[in-house]
Amino acid sequence: SAAAFAALPAWKKAQILAAADTSQAPGAAEESGHFVIDAGTYLFSDAAEKAATTLRGATKVPVKVAPDSTAGNFHVYVGNYKVRGEATFEAKRLFEAGKLEQANVVKLDS
Repeated sequence: SAAAFAALPAWKKAQILAAADTSQAPGAAEESGHFVIDAGTYLFSDAAEKAATTLRGATKVPVKVAPDSTAGNFHVYVGNYKVRGEATFEAKRLFEAGKLEQANVVKLDS
């Protein structure tokens, strides 16, 4: 019903509307886990911290810097989402608003 649709979060509404415009199967299972938006990869921690500080001032979404021990660089992660669709919606919103220069949704193991 319209009332049930109106009660859904914005990311879920966008997902449903997108599925209506494509050949995606309705009711497909949403991937769940621990998702973040990778807003940048930096060689040095001070550059990553500077970028994170800028993002913290531009958005109310949590921002953290995480070292990548396998590659020896640092990632700036934005948000903390339980389903991929919500992270993708927020990544698109922040990117289109000019708050992020890149917005890759990644699933973290922990």
